[in-house]
Amino acid sequence: MLGNWIQEVSVVAPEDYDGFCDEPSLLRYEDVSSRERRSRARDAMTSSFAGIEAERLYDPKAPDCHAKQDEENARWISRQYEVLPPGCAYIGDEIYEEFLNWHRCEASRLVRQYSLEIRNVALALSERRSLSAEEVREIIDATTL
Repeated sequence: MLGNWIQEVSVVAPEDYDGFCDEPSLLRYEDVSSRERRSRARDAMTSSFAGIEAERLYDPKAPDCHAKQDEENARWISRQYEVLPPGCAYIGDEIYEEFLNWHRCEASRLVRQYSLEIRNVALALSERRSLSAEEVREIIDATTL
């Protein structure tokens, strides 16, 4: 997750969504500089778009509605942590939408780059339904050997 801390990854569906990646709020990084906090927020924005990109590795026709909450999360992070592109007049203007699109493209690039690791984590999730952060790290490490 781009260096951000995770606790658990699961495909066990809570009440109103399919699976989750449990990560603490970016508030966990409140003791760092505002520059570092915004950097973490930008990474979290990119991570928000990675789910649908990973899904599309295996189902290229996955509907856009599967990413609706991810988009809302990225916008919320941007507002909450004042992560805006230079020249942005307001959230939602053309410059801002291009900024979000850059994060989408970056998520897509990263998912393609790490597709084997993602596949191996997905296979383990299909067998075990839930993985701790340590189990995810072990799978990724074994994949990159």
